[in-house]
Amino acid sequence: RCVLPQAGQAGWVDGDNAIAKHLAAPEVASGLKAALATDLLGAYVLLKDKKLDPAMGKDPADTRPRMAEGWRSGRSLRAMQLNLEATGAILRILAAGMPKQDSSALRNNDTALRVAKRLTGDLGELAAGPQRRDLILLRDAADAAGKRAFEEVPFVLGVTVGFNSLDGD
Repeated sequence: RCVLPQAGQAGWVDGDNAIAKHLAAPEVASGLKAALATDLLGAYVLLKDKKLDPAMGKDPADTRPRMAEGWRSGRSLRAMQLNLEATGAILRILAAGMPKQDSSALRNNDTALRVAKRLTGDLGELAAGPQRRDLILLRDAADAAGKRAFEEVPFVLGVTVGFNSLDGD
C-alpha cells in the first residue's frame, strides 16, 4: 500500500529518528533529498507515460487495454489512485517548507486524485468509451502536478534533480 499508516506518517516527522531530521543532517541530506525529489518526480512520469498513455493510445480506436498495469486483476485505476495518494502525502510534508505553505503541485495532485477516484471500471473500456475525457483529464492533471512539482520540490529541498530510472539513460 502506498499511503503510509498513521504511525508511518508520524515516523516522517516525529521523534529522534524522524526522516525529516535525517534529511536535515548535512552529511546525509543532499543525497537523500535528491533521491526523494527524483523519485517523486519520476512517479508522475510513470503515471502518465507508462500507465495511462500506452493503454489509452492516441485515440479511442487505438486503445490497448492489456498495456494497463494490472489489467488482468482490473486494478489499474486503483493503482493510480494509490500512486496519487502517496505523491500527495509526500507533497503535504514538503508543503510545510514552502512560503505560506502554498503548493500548486499539491493542489494539482489533489485534482488528479479526485478525478481518479471518480473513475470506476476497466481502464481499457474507459479509454475506448465516453469516459475517455475523464482519463484525459486525469492524465493532464497528473502531468500538471508533475510539472509544478518539478519547479517546487527541488526548490524546497534545495537540490537539483538528476536522471530517473525512466529516462532510459
